Amino acid sequence: MASIKRIGFAASVALAALANVNAREISFAGNAPLSQVAGANENLNGCVEAGKYDANVDYFPQKAVVPAGSSLEITYHNNYKIVKNKVANKTYLLHQCGTPAPTDVAGIDDTFAVPLQSVAVADTSAITFLELLGLREAIDVTMTADYITSACVQKMHEEKTVVAVNAANATATKALYESMGATLSFSDFGAEGATNLVAFPATSDAGELHEAAANQLLTSITENYECVKSAASKADNKPSAAWFYQFNGTYYLSQAPYQVWSPSKRSNPFSGNDWFEGAVVNEHLVLADLVSILHPKILGSYETIFFTNLKDTNAVNILDAGKCANTAAPLTLSTVQCQGGVAPTTENGASAGKAASWLSAGAVAAAAVAFL
Repeated sequence: MASIKRIGFAASVALAALANVNAREISFAGNAPLSQVAGANENLNGCVEAGKYDANVDYFPQKAVVPAGSSLEITYHNNYKIVKNKVANKTYLLHQCGTPAPTDVAGIDDTFAVPLQSVAVADTSAITFLELLGLREAIDVTMTADYITSACVQKMHEEKTVVAVNAANATATKALYESMGATLSFSDFGAEGATNLVAFPATSDAGELHEAAANQLLTSITENYECVKSAASKADNKPSAAWFYQFNGTYYLSQAPYQVWSPSKRSNPFSGNDWFEGAVVNEHLVLADLVSILHPKILGSYETIFFTNLKDTNAVNILDAGKCANTAAPLTLSTVQCQGGVAPTTENGASAGKAASWLSAGAVAAAAVAFL
């Protein structure tokens, strides 16, 4: 399994790039007053007022913490930051809106003024990151809605506060994506060559969107991942596993016979799979699922979130718009109950961790305001 520090941070930091993206003409509503800048310890959540730019001010006092071995490199300057995605081999210059973008920086693939007011998502990989950062309502355009498992983004489609592209019309799709401040996508596939494409998750500095929020999110996910990993390391056996794939309705197994599990437990009403959305950011839960399958006793009564045993025909969790109470509320981060590398137990020795405990993302949402 890839290191969470390489995937989780990349994803959380790529969104940050959004918060500060694209030198196209973008309208910023509700610009924050510059009084927030002088001597401030928080990044602006709006633009610098006309005539009040100060080249000596550090407009990004909150900076993303990049773990060693990350696929990202971020360098800060007073009114701009440079984010390099070493996987996609792309380099972005993100400058504080209301301040001049430098013209003498070489090797830049695209320039964005941040924070952005609106973004498009050309696939589902970025949606959960935006939701955890409290930035769901920054999404104005999405790919075909049938693939989206987020209950609240589905509800936004029902309420017509977000628009889905017409996949049958590539020209119109490209134009719609380019009308946004930036288009997030794992690759150009589906983005129809949009010129404002930001490779995700490798440049997902939601911290670029919101450094403080991204740092907190990364810390929570990493700590939980490492705790589950430590608990799994105490297992006294290493069972064999068979990986399989499905093609045109047929399942192909690498080995047999085994219990057969599939990462298809969470789905929308149209069979859109949350494995390609929620699992992208929740590596700690993916690990917990695998540990609970291979070593059932380690995490006690933990119930898998993404994986389902194919023998259990009623195990699919259908996510629809009816499960969203408030589209403006940030998504909370689910974490496995894990302490010191061992799943906690109740006084009678039974496992205390049913599915997952919930870690408040209130602070994440508050810091995420910087993106908008």
